[in-house]
Amino acid sequence: MPNKLEICNLEHKYGAIQSLKGVSLEVNENEIVALIGANGAGKTTLLRCISGILKPSKGEIRFEGKSIAGLPAYKVAKYGIAQVLESRHVFPKLTVMENIEMGAFLKKDNQRMQSDIEKWFEVFPRLKERIWQTAGTLSGGEQEMLAMVRGLISNPKLLILDEPSMGLAPIFIDEIFNIIPRLQKMGTTILLVEQNASMALAIADRGYVMETGNITLTDTGRRLLNNDKVRKMYLGEE
Repeated sequence: MPNKLEICNLEHKYGAIQSLKGVSLEVNENEIVALIGANGAGKTTLLRCISGILKPSKGEIRFEGKSIAGLPAYKVAKYGIAQVLESRHVFPKLTVMENIEMGAFLKKDNQRMQSDIEKWFEVFPRLKERIWQTAGTLSGGEQEMLAMVRGLISNPKLLILDEPSMGLAPIFIDEIFNIIPRLQKMGTTILLVEQNASMALAIADRGYVMETGNITLTDTGRRLLNNDKVRKMYLGEE
């Protein structure tokens, strides 16, 4: 499978603190790749470097063979990378439809946009029922779904999901993790950053374990689920 995203020896510093210490990973076409690790491991810093919010101090980020390291976020978005941020960040005073339309700002074909909206409403039927409801009145799970559709409406080549289960009720966590493989089957390539390691690895083709700015393990999702170190550190098993 061809590489969608390739990161080589990436480093980043916050002042004197080195938050990324030579990180390398890749995401191939139509894969779900999970990145797991404890708080402070450097996962969010890595995502911010990919999306252009932060500039790495060293290393390379290539997307479809083109260097994007250090590009501003709006240029990264034009390459086809969409990120669903941790804690959703919907526009609370706008309706569900208005939030989705905000994600389609790069689209110029209104007829195609309406067709895509209907397609994603089939995947997220809860949102169609609430199309004119303001986003701030939705439940946490519904807001997460809205944030996902806002990212998907641009038809990204890579969708980055940052902690999609954070703060959600179990019923919504199950629903979100049932939807993610469905997105893959529809042709979406996904980089999933998630503290719920068992659920993330269960649906991932491959996974990476990150500790204090380093990638310390990588394997298939299934093998990482059965790895003794992963089971002890991230699944709470003795």
